[in-house]
Amino acid sequence: SNLAIVNVTGKLTASNGASITGDVLLGENDSIKAGTFITYSDATLKENIEVISNPIDKVMSMRGVTYNFKSNSENPEVGFLAQEMKQAVPEVVYGNGDGNLGIDYAKLTSVLVEAIKTQQTQIQEQQSQIDELKDTLLKK
Repeated sequence: SNLAIVNVTGKLTASNGASITGDVLLGENDSIKAGTFITYSDATLKENIEVISNPIDKVMSMRGVTYNFKSNSENPEVGFLAQEMKQAVPEVVYGNGDGNLGIDYAKLTSVLVEAIKTQQTQIQEQQSQIDELKDTLLKK
């Protein structure tokens, strides 16, 4: 295989199916911008597929916070603390061995969707009970 370390200063342009294999590490003040980020999610790549259990409990244990990075204190941020998220949804917390943890925020959408669906079921059940109580009261 043809492996090389390339240091780039300025603009890097890749075309014709160029790819990077392995991790790309950016500092906490660096960012990546793109029109679209696509994560592999094809069912044929997965096994042991189960619906997320207790999604409401997971969401209720999350704590959204505002903060500033120590290295960039003038820009306020919103998000979660990885150490806390590790208790709520450990599947979205990652560390690369440098002692710092990160969160894959995109994967949280599956937990949030299942929590909303659970809530909607509860809302529909409550509405049915309300409708039954109204009918009972109106018949008196």
